[in-house]
Amino acid sequence: MLQLLIRDPAFSWLHPISELIVRVDELISNANDRRRPTPARPAMTPDQVNAEAEMLMTETRELLTAGDAPGGFRQHYDAVLKADPAIVAMHRAVISALPSSMRTTTH
Repeated sequence: MLQLLIRDPAFSWLHPISELIVRVDELISNANDRRRPTPARPAMTPDQVNAEAEMLMTETRELLTAGDAPGGFRQHYDAVLKADPAIVAMHRAVISALPSSMRTTTH
């Protein structure tokens, strides 16, 4: 199934979402120390984890509300939203779970 998602052109519009999912999974692994740090990939500090989480949430909100991405994401996503009220409900749940505005940090 994963190979189908990766290689089939009919699913290429889903790549932006699958890439976000991979990045979230990597962040969770890093935050939970489930991966062994290496010199090339040292462990993340809590501040780095928080900053990456905020960036991922912002990117997710932008992609699902107004953004477009290669592969015609916006066109396909809007068509799916129009086709199924259950997907609209799930979309609203995801958007409501994301912070509406991210805090800004200064150093």
